[in-house]
Amino acid sequence: MAAKLYTLLFKPDKNSVEYKTLALAVKQSGQGALHLLRAAGAIASPWHFHMQRFLLEHFPKGTGFPDLALPARDAQDLPLADVQAFSIDDSATTEIDDALSVRALADGGTVLGIHIAAPALALERDSPWDQTARARMSTVYMPGDKITMLPDALVDTFTLAEGSSRPAVSIYFTLDAELAIQGHETRVERVPIAANLRHDRLDAQVTEASLTAPPSEGETAAYPFAAELALLWRIAQKLKSGREAMRGRPERLGGVDYTFRVAGLEQGEEQARVDIVPRRRGAPLDLIVAELMILANATWSGWLAELGLPAIYRSQSGMGANLRTRMGTKPAPHQGLGVAQYAWCTSPLRRYTDLLNQGQIIAAARHGRTALLAAPYKPKDAQLYAVVGAFEDAYKAYADFQNGMERYWTLRYLRQQGIGQADAAVLREGLVRVDGLPLVLQALGAQDLPRNTRVRVQFGEADLITLELPCKVVEVLTDASAAAADTTPADEAPDEHDPATLATGLHLAVDDAEAAPEAGAEPSPAPPGDANPPA
Repeated sequence: MAAKLYTLLFKPDKNSVEYKTLALAVKQSGQGALHLLRAAGAIASPWHFHMQRFLLEHFPKGTGFPDLALPARDAQDLPLADVQAFSIDDSATTEIDDALSVRALADGGTVLGIHIAAPALALERDSPWDQTARARMSTVYMPGDKITMLPDALVDTFTLAEGSSRPAVSIYFTLDAELAIQGHETRVERVPIAANLRHDRLDAQVTEASLTAPPSEGETAAYPFAAELALLWRIAQKLKSGREAMRGRPERLGGVDYTFRVAGLEQGEEQARVDIVPRRRGAPLDLIVAELMILANATWSGWLAELGLPAIYRSQSGMGANLRTRMGTKPAPHQGLGVAQYAWCTSPLRRYTDLLNQGQIIAAARHGRTALLAAPYKPKDAQLYAVVGAFEDAYKAYADFQNGMERYWTLRYLRQQGIGQADAAVLREGLVRVDGLPLVLQALGAQDLPRNTRVRVQFGEADLITLELPCKVVEVLTDASAAAADTTPADEAPDEHDPATLATGLHLAVDDAEAAPEAGAEPSPAPPGDANPPA
């Protein structure tokens, strides 16, 4: 029944009796298809509806993994690295892809190690598990749950869990006393993982102040790896400054990310409770990890290009609304990051592009200038182009689903907390961004207000199926003449996601459709200029 309902709503056969009946009911009632189906009892659970809609589209055979033997992994022949590495992730993270290490040199320099879990050692190209990962392309994230790219048993084999030595692809940077990079080397090895640090437990302690004044020798540190984090903070600051010089401007600060914590969903969505925790983007631990991953990705992509090895690269160019991020098999500058070339390589447990690129890096590390002979992918390999297209489609679909489920739980949060009004900032074209929540809405009364005007908005009754929330401006909190001007640089995208897209609810073509003509009747003429008249 769920599959039939999904097909009727999202992939309809417009000549079917069911579609014609629904279209006629929509026209005669003046109500949307979802409202009619809900009233008829066909949609009992909004959460289940959104989940099934996604699963039937992207996981029609279910989210379980095939019954395949786990690939053999004998990492004991790999050399053991002389480091004590640590990772930095959220407490909910189980796919721990990356870890860091630092080692002081006698001349005052430093060796910085970036260690990436190495599933590509076992998942050879076109092997059954490689094909499984390629079919999924990425882990799917949503509040309270995820659908992993690889099965738990395989993730557990390679995740960089504390107290173990795990196979990894490591890149070591030699820095001088001024933290300038003097060279780099890539090794395939086993890496001892000393600790898995969790930023949600440490953010309050790991501040800029604590990092710029680390404990003296013999003094008790307030948190683990305090001296190492202080050094990594200095390295990250230098890397960030270098990228900003390449960009020609500093990066914007002050954004907010949100963590959703859903409890009790197993008791039913009405019994579930959601908490939404804001987290300042660019917090010190975030900055450390982000800068070092950019360094690894940019360096590895440049090295692969130098060796003539194909990979899946990311580039960015353009101005303002025309700023575009592209994926391809040839390196090109990434304008937004300020690097000469870039490729995703540091999340091979959760992104297929990274897994594929890691196979190329392993070949480069083991064979050097002759790596092209041993690499899984050769230049102009048709499958590389196919992966690029399939990955982009899957990644967008997964991101849209995540955004939709975050919107669902945000609307549930408003209802749960009894929030009827909130302060907001005007974006454009009548859109507002609600303070303290990942929520963009079309607000009545905001359409003529300048961007950045501060307003108070009132909410109507949320529709958890269409994900719509009526909203109107009830008070202007700042004088329109005093509203801040939009200072977004012309060559920088104003938002990671289009606010207009984030503000929209679920839309069905059948809601706009005229009732289909009865069987045997002549079809209506096509509108002028319509190249596709009714069949």
